[in-house]
Amino acid sequence: FLRDIGFITSAYWWTPVLPPINIIPRPMALPLWRASKKYGKKPILSYNHYSSTNCERIFLDQPAALDNFRLIRKFTYLRDEEWFIGDHYVIDSLEDLFVVADGLVASLIENEKILEARLWRLGDITNAQYRALYRIIEECDPDIYFNRVRRPIMYFENPIYEGVPEPDNRPTFMRGETGAQSLGTPTRVAFLGIKHSQTGLTDHLTQMRDYMPPQYLDFIKEVEQNSVARDFVLRRKKNSLTAAYNYAVTEFHRFRYQHLAWAKLFVFSKNPAGRGTGGTVEDWLALLCDETHQHLIPYAP
Repeated sequence: FLRDIGFITSAYWWTPVLPPINIIPRPMALPLWRASKKYGKKPILSYNHYSSTNCERIFLDQPAALDNFRLIRKFTYLRDEEWFIGDHYVIDSLEDLFVVADGLVASLIENEKILEARLWRLGDITNAQYRALYRIIEECDPDIYFNRVRRPIMYFENPIYEGVPEPDNRPTFMRGETGAQSLGTPTRVAFLGIKHSQTGLTDHLTQMRDYMPPQYLDFIKEVEQNSVARDFVLRRKKNSLTAAYNYAVTEFHRFRYQHLAWAKLFVFSKNPAGRGTGGTVEDWLALLCDETHQHLIPYAP
């Protein structure tokens, strides 16, 4: 229900034939607010309902793939939108979270063999995610994305939710659907011990957690509070373990760099002063790439 009312509300807010609006009518506002409050997130269509849980496999005995998915809900009948959502669904369907969970336990009990194996596996999965992301250009045209696909998943600027009680009906900035609300990236950042300098970017990423399901937050916090993988690798000073860690970081950097390249092509090149659907700016994404690469560990002599 929350996915469906989210799609309906975003379609209403961004309907091109209507003049700019800032009031969401009561028949949409109240159900969206109540369902979001029960679910524990902000009242707007977010990444989880737009992508992660908005596809299903055509052939259930086969893994999710770009030739094995179909959408449940969409705004248009464009293949570009279907491919854009499906590409993210495939990325989210890979088993990186299971590998992180195993690696987390291995680092806590200081099982070097298992941790090393999980780091190599995480690098392989991230490479597969990079290859899926790279294919987004195959059937999602940048101009069509910018003008048609992107519009209904943009942020709401100072919406008034009619009929919603105080203080939740006060106008505020609601961030649109964005990959920054996914579970995989912040979990990988926490597991690998990647630290980002305190900037508007980190504030932005913290705000993205208000748009995630509570179960996502619980898992991210568990990894953040307990991951000692990077410290363990640094203490061991064993080159095979360092190589596995660096492989995972290198592939994560590759993925982030490709995301930056697509953001430039699909969004920022068409509107240099613009923002991503969640409010991200180009400089922030570049900083993420640079700081990720800086976490490579030197090999022991």
